[in-house]
Amino acid sequence: MCDLLILPTKMDVSPWVLVEAASNGLPVISTRIGAIEEIVIDQKTGWLCDVGDWGAIGAALEQLLSDAPLRDAMAHAAVTHMREHFNPDRTYNGLLDRLRMLAGK
Repeated sequence: MCDLLILPTKMDVSPWVLVEAASNGLPVISTRIGAIEEIVIDQKTGWLCDVGDWGAIGAALEQLLSDAPLRDAMAHAAVTHMREHFNPDRTYNGLLDRLRMLAGK
């Protein structure tokens, strides 16, 4: 059981753990690199901070820990975002379409 996930990564530009956390209703605090901005919607499903900005990461953590209604709202928004953009049917079919296109079929 946890209330949120913090992943202040410097290199992992598309960490699946963020999708798993959001799908399970956890707000996320992570860094603004790579495709993370597609997974975490800043100040809606969690917080995005610049790499190495420990002050911003700490402030986001403090805000989420002290504000249960905000945590709940972000958790709900995270689940909704995952259902709309990261559901298996959409992801699988999109991948197949891209592979067909690359194969020229």
